[in-house]
Amino acid sequence: MFERDIEKYAKDYLQDKFEYKMSYYRKQMLLKFLNEYNAKNIVDIGPAYNYLYEDYKNFDSYIVIEPSKIMCDKMKKCENVIIYNDYLENVYNKIKDADFIIASGLIHEIPNPNKFLNCIKQMCSKNTVVHISAPNSNSFHLVFAYEAGLIHKLGDMTEYSQKMQRCATYNKESLTKLIYTNGFKLIEDGTFFIKLFNQTKMVKAIETGILDDNLLNALNTMIKYIPDLGAEIYINAKVL
Repeated sequence: MFERDIEKYAKDYLQDKFEYKMSYYRKQMLLKFLNEYNAKNIVDIGPAYNYLYEDYKNFDSYIVIEPSKIMCDKMKKCENVIIYNDYLENVYNKIKDADFIIASGLIHEIPNPNKFLNCIKQMCSKNTVVHISAPNSNSFHLVFAYEAGLIHKLGDMTEYSQKMQRCATYNKESLTKLIYTNGFKLIEDGTFFIKLFNQTKMVKAIETGILDDNLLNALNTMIKYIPDLGAEIYINAKVL
């Protein structure tokens, strides 16, 4: 089985300038869901620097499970926050009564997603909401690249995906099938942020002033016009 170098991944992730922009919009979406579901006991799996306990205060407990020591060392220590520097399969049986579980931008990095989802399921009650998100293999920028002849096939692993040691690609249909196969039911789904180009070109567009924060915000709100073409897919689910 493919084994990832988690600390190399962490270093590469921290050097990705556009990911800092995407993390902002990812956080805004997650904060909306945490408030809507009035989340109290939160488990956040593999958040890197995107943890939410400094932004969302209405929790009783917040558990972070992050395998990278580099990322854990960057996390602020807060009351009622437990940080496990470990993999989910090693700690899931220590966790009970989670009402909101976050696996944001992670499932495509998991060598065995069925095992991963089974571990999540063991932490769930019938009322637990599980949030899963992944890059969208049918996003605007990948469709654009395909039509321009820059990639051979939608759903293929890009050079960037290979660099980031990703294990799979997902579109909305394949991600939904994965969660149903593993005993979850869909509550709601969607995509967010219209990404125009790959990471490198997005950074260049920002650094040269072609894209500013106002235009980036517009790319996020434009999702209502082309709801399936966002850069990332999200699913909120419960156990069957």
